[in-house]
Amino acid sequence: LVPVVVRSGARYIKNLDEEDFPLLVDGRRVRIESFEQRAEAPASVMVLQDLSGSMGNGGNIELSREAVRFFLDKALPGDEFAVATFASGSMQVEVPFTAEIPVVREAIQGWKAWGTTALHDAVAAMPSISSEGHNPKRFAILITDGVDNASRITPEQAREMVRQAQLPVYVLGMDSGNPFELSTEGKKIYRYADVLNLLATTSGGRYYPISG
Repeated sequence: LVPVVVRSGARYIKNLDEEDFPLLVDGRRVRIESFEQRAEAPASVMVLQDLSGSMGNGGNIELSREAVRFFLDKALPGDEFAVATFASGSMQVEVPFTAEIPVVREAIQGWKAWGTTALHDAVAAMPSISSEGHNPKRFAILITDGVDNASRITPEQAREMVRQAQLPVYVLGMDSGNPFELSTEGKKIYRYADVLNLLATTSGGRYYPISG
């Protein structure tokens, strides 16, 4: 995916067509397989929800539902959503990609926190699930507190798999904190924030620490 924004001075340039853009790979021109105009192009959005036991604290499951409802309310024509959850070493696709928003709303009502956390294993599975989307514009929303106590692969391995798939991941860190905040002794205060922030930034997404 090659997102492009064109400006002249402070003005954004609109109404450009596919013919206006040569696409080169290693100096050789290649065919553009799909060309979508404007940010309103339909997107395939994957939501990955952490349902492990630690997410049962502080009302984080209900806050997660509220976050997903926010994105569903903002859906544009042609957008589609898939919902996957993980806990106790298992991952489940609860809703394959669909444009039927009521189906997604119903699915998130049954969320309950339980079991151990295999966050990085679940992150590594995101590219294969996202590839089932029907729109060229794809990204993922990960909602988690960042705890991991059961993964078989490392955070570095998971990040690399997502990066190679060119899947932007936007991370909502539930009470996971600021990765740059230090104690008076100069030590990191939030132990999981760095991992979540690295996943987001290396994939082309963004990390948002959520509190309340």
